[in-house]
Amino acid sequence: MAESPVVFVSHTVRDHRDHDLAHRLAEGLAQRGVRAWIAPDDVPIGADWQEQLVSALLQQCTHFLVILSAASADAEWVRAEIDLARRRRESDPSFAILPLVVGDQRHEFLDRFQRIPYQHDVPEQLALVLDALDLPAEPPARVAELTEHFVGRENVFAAFDAFRARQDRGLFTVVGDPGEGKSAICAEFSRRTGCVAHFNLRAEGDHRALGCAVNVRAQLAERLDVTLPRPPAGVAELPAYWTRLLEAAARAGEPLIIAVDALDEVDLSDHPDGTNVLFLPESLPRGVYLLLTRRRTTVPLVNRAPQQTYDLGTHRDESRADVVEYLRRAVTRLDLTPWIDEQQGLDEEGFVETLADKSQCNFMYLHYVLPQIEGGTYRAVDVTELPEGLQGYYQDHWRRMGMQQQPLPRRKIHIVYVMSELSRPVSRTFLADLLREDPTDVQAVIEEWQQFLHVGHAHGGPVYSIYHASFLDFLHDREIVRAAGESITRINEEIADRLYADLFGVDDA
Repeated sequence: MAESPVVFVSHTVRDHRDHDLAHRLAEGLAQRGVRAWIAPDDVPIGADWQEQLVSALLQQCTHFLVILSAASADAEWVRAEIDLARRRRESDPSFAILPLVVGDQRHEFLDRFQRIPYQHDVPEQLALVLDALDLPAEPPARVAELTEHFVGRENVFAAFDAFRARQDRGLFTVVGDPGEGKSAICAEFSRRTGCVAHFNLRAEGDHRALGCAVNVRAQLAERLDVTLPRPPAGVAELPAYWTRLLEAAARAGEPLIIAVDALDEVDLSDHPDGTNVLFLPESLPRGVYLLLTRRRTTVPLVNRAPQQTYDLGTHRDESRADVVEYLRRAVTRLDLTPWIDEQQGLDEEGFVETLADKSQCNFMYLHYVLPQIEGGTYRAVDVTELPEGLQGYYQDHWRRMGMQQQPLPRRKIHIVYVMSELSRPVSRTFLADLLREDPTDVQAVIEEWQQFLHVGHAHGGPVYSIYHASFLDFLHDREIVRAAGESITRINEEIADRLYADLFGVDDA
């Protein structure tokens, strides 16, 4: 495979589902650092379409990803692109053909190549495309982002080390409240050891069992010099697939550690009753260890291998010591001294101790509050009046943004709730089109709530999703929903209706 793949994405505009899938795959590839060539985005204004397509397929691109559906099979442009890809392949055997076939479509040339299984879920589909490109599905930036200011947690790592010393295989689960640092622990262990890591992200819609298996397999393929089975087409085959995958990886001879974050965020909608949360097998090969994290909630996980649970809540002294160290470093790293000096009778150590109490040992609270202090949001606020705990901070910010004013700012509230329910990164333009709102008004809301958003980049600019699942929990709180005059069910019905109208409300072209 070329060091820097360039993927030509062939699709038709006759079916808007094909168009949406193609562009979402192209955006996902771009977020992983892969250049995707897709029309019309990559055709310069005023350029000749045919010349651009020929140049891309015969010279620039290393891979040809074609969405073959009932609509595209008869589309003139798609047929021409397939013919160009065939000619390129005949002269350059390294040019990779990747058919993504929707339904039972057949094509004499494309049928020669292994298909990418079609998935209705776009994150799972993207994971399979990345696997076909021999690329990990998890953005490396996730680990870097979560560990940028990491401190402490040596007690957790020591406990996991001791568990592995006692057992020849097993599952070690870190349990804690939202914002206590479970994801950061998972990421830091991966950074230190280089182990495989997968992060379930409910807020971005990347939280399905098949996507986890595909991502783990892709990362193992990068690390191990062994033949690994290809991912299955559906979840029904996952238990047997995990067994084959782990047994093949274990044959490499070295202890294997796989870290999986946020089991509580895994989508269980396609899980039969009694199925393990990730369709994991009921036993593990010798030398295989799973480092898992979850909230204090029950997840279906039955395994005959040795297990140990490490509850952060029963180690409050260690957690507080880590929070204090984090705050001491933050005082040096951030410009907090002017605010501290304005407080009556407060020095840096008093600030550290007070914020440790206010945070309730919650790192996500500090992630939000410290930049707000530095930026002047709490300029006239006494340290004793800072919000208490993560949920208290969310409530305080909700009030500060005017979400409880009378009359209620219903348009602003509605935009926030729709963003929370889309479950995938979206651009300002997409959100404005979906809501039939002025893009300027949407941008104003995005800027007000930017600290709660994860900002990615795709074709056309930034894309946004909710940063942390705890904010989704806040928005779903019964009292907040009622006071805001919103209905989660009604919002999801509106999203479905709008997307359906966009897909089928215009004539095919």
